[in-house]
Amino acid sequence: MKVARVLIMVALLCLLALAKKKPNPKPDPEPITPDTPIEKKDLVYKFTVARGFLEGVYQGYYRQPRFELDSRCLGDDTISAIQGFEMIVGQKKFLQWYDTMTDLYMIASTTDKYCNVQKIITDSTVFVAENEITGQVIYENFSQNLFNVIDKVNNIMS
Repeated sequence: MKVARVLIMVALLCLLALAKKKPNPKPDPEPITPDTPIEKKDLVYKFTVARGFLEGVYQGYYRQPRFELDSRCLGDDTISAIQGFEMIVGQKKFLQWYDTMTDLYMIASTTDKYCNVQKIITDSTVFVAENEITGQVIYENFSQNLFNVIDKVNNIMS
């Protein structure tokens, strides 16, 4: 069960990293093709957002206001591994996909070991089960707090 959760998290991280930007209303000087690699600065930005989310969960959910993630969580090694994976998959080099398994394993193991995502998933699952939280309850709480969330996002953005 733990391996399945870690693999799901790795898949989500890969999808996050491989997400393309929305098209610009102005034409790009160089068209984006499947062979265009993800720029490192884009990955760094996305992983910084993901790290901020994880730190926020630990600081808020676990009431640890000074909590900081390990620097190896979604760090440079993970970014390099995702770039290598994206390059091979994007260029459709099917014979080299086997080589990406090492990268995927590294992403999964560092995410599990240094980001401790498993703890968040397990604790959230236990909390939902113990308190019999349904989708309706989540929707109602979100609806009641929507303006608070929007206000906090606006404060962060400004």
